[in-house]
Formats: sequence, C-alpha cells, structure tokens
Amino acid sequence: MKKELALFDLDGTIIEGDSMIAFIRYARGAGWLFLSYLVLSPILLLYRFGLYPNDKAKQLLLSFHFKGKKEKRLKGLGAIFGQEILHSMRRRGAMRRLRYHRDQGHDVVVITASLNIWVEPWLKNQGLRYICTEPEWANGVFTGKFATPNCYGPEKVRRLREILDPADYDVIHAYGDSKGDREMLALANESHFRPFLNPSAEF
Repeated sequence: MKKELALFDLDGTIIEGDSMIAFIRYARGAGWLFLSYLVLSPILLLYRFGLYPNDKAKQLLLSFHFKGKKEKRLKGLGAIFGQEILHSMRRRGAMRRLRYHRDQGHDVVVITASLNIWVEPWLKNQGLRYICTEPEWANGVFTGKFATPNCYGPEKVRRLREILDPADYDVIHAYGDSKGDREMLALANESHFRPFLNPSAEF
C-alpha cells in the first residue's frame, strides 16, 4: 500500500485572499489598516517590486499594528477571528480536496507563512497538522518580530523536513498559489498550482 502525503498552502489556496490582512482589518479596523499602508507605503512599494524582503515587510506591518500588544489578547482575537472570519474565507474545492486526502488515509500538512496567532485556532479546529510562522513574545507581549524565520519559499520545505522525511512517502501531492510555494510544489510528485480558483473544479 502506497504511503502518501498531501501538502497545502493556506492563503490563496485553502482560503480566499490574505489572512494577515483580514486579521489586521478585523483586529484594528479598516481605518488603521489604511493608515499603515500610507505610513509604510515607500517600503511596501519596494516590496511590491521585489526590492525589499518579504519577511521584513511583513514584520514592519505587523509591528505597526501589534507591537506591545498582550499575548493573551492577540490569541483571544485570533480564536474569534478563526470562527467568524477565517472559516467564511474557505474555498469549497480546497475543503473537498482536504477531505479526500484524509478519507484516503493520506498524511496532510498545511504549511503557511501566516502567524499562528490567527491561523492556529481554525487549523486545530479542523484537526489539521500545520506549520506556520511564529511570533516572538517577551514578558507576555508581542515584540513585533518573529521567533522563527518567515515560513515562505525554501523555508516551507526546511520546516517540513523538521517534522518528517519526504523520502518516506511514495507519492507527495502539493497545492499552492504563489511563488512562495515554488519549493513546496517542486518537492511533490503531483503538484497543483492555483487549483481551486474555480469552485466547481474537480480532480
């Protein structure tokens, strides 16, 4: 019997849109989100054109909104966000495919660059194994930095290898939607790029 592994990106793959932006809007409001775009616009423009690192741009945006915020408060917001917002962002095709792999007895891992603050409660509620970027806490508050490297690009595969050996699997499936998933998709025997844009898409 073949041993199979299914790897899923989260943002843009399992869910529509960007969970980080959705969480900032939920926790801080649209006005604060717009203000952060204005204040950080020079750096965000550099990032948009590939002239500023993804992880540093992400840290700056999250630091603007949440640096110094209490861990308990942010995790509480993340739990409610998962129920009220993230759950509604699911792609139907992606959820069907997740169920398929689990029903077949395949190992399933969601690998996301998003922080566990807002994705962990929902992923746990779905019973999914996951890898994500982790925030740095000091004395119970968010420092504005990451405790782990941003789980993006090559880091996705590196973090995966920390918990399992891909060589143990006969078949690896991978689902992603951006250049940040390139290395994860390359690891797979069967890779699917942006497979769930059509809600009625079938495999």
